[in-house]
Amino acid sequence: MAEAKNNTTEEVKVSESEQPQYITLTEAVEGKESIVKHYAIADMTDEAKILFDRQVVEQDNKNKLINNFNTQLDNQVRIVNSLMESLKKVLPAEVDLPSNDEDTNADTQDSTEEKTSSEEKSSKKVN
Repeated sequence: MAEAKNNTTEEVKVSESEQPQYITLTEAVEGKESIVKHYAIADMTDEAKILFDRQVVEQDNKNKLINNFNTQLDNQVRIVNSLMESLKKVLPAEVDLPSNDEDTNADTQDSTEEKTSSEEKSSKKVN
């Protein structure tokens, strides 16, 4: 028969002077200053204490996720910049593109042709 392991947990006791006696909640109000409210921990119900502890844990998790994401984002920026520098070293000579005036004339001519074509189709439908 398998033996059950004796699992004991050590509780870390924080002295009364180190434990916070109040919690502070800040509520953001649109268009106004934030509202800050203080609550005595001693006056809180067990349910409130559990919810507050859970909120603290989840806020810590959120902050860790944000920090990890920012670290990964910084790494990606460095990788992209490094690849861009490597790419610049192996690219052929830069070419000149046509000036904007030529592009504008071509766009105008294309849109005029499209307009004429659509007007012809409309007149055929009416007849």
